[in-house]
Parts: sequence; C-alpha cells; structure tokens
Amino acid sequence: MEHTQKITCPSCRQAEIIYDTYALLQGVKFACPKCNAQIGLAQESIHQVQTTMSKFDQLKSGAKR
Repeated sequence: MEHTQKITCPSCRQAEIIYDTYALLQGVKFACPKCNAQIGLAQESIHQVQTTMSKFDQLKSGAKR
C-alpha cells in the first residue's frame, strides 16, 4: 500500500512536497523541489504520530471487511 501524501510548501507556497508518512516516522525529511525547504517530524512528535497512524490503519482494515 502506498503512503505518499503531498503538502504545499510552507516556505515558498509555490510547489508541493511529496512525502511518505511512514518514512516521516523513521526520521526522513522531504524537500521542496522549488526552494529546497525541508519538512519532517519533531522527535517529540514521533510517538504521537505513530499511535495515530496505527489507529488509522486499524480503522481502514476494519472498513475493508
């Protein structure tokens, strides 16, 4: 299953940054193709995002039944 998303660059607002939610959880940062600004998760947010993603995956699995 693909977990890519996109967000408008918070710096230049002229391009979209494509990122993978599970790679973010691993500490990967993603760069804007236009201005090279980077997005990533703060270390203190990783646990909360992991918990939320796990719950979301459980909901999706239940909906597919």
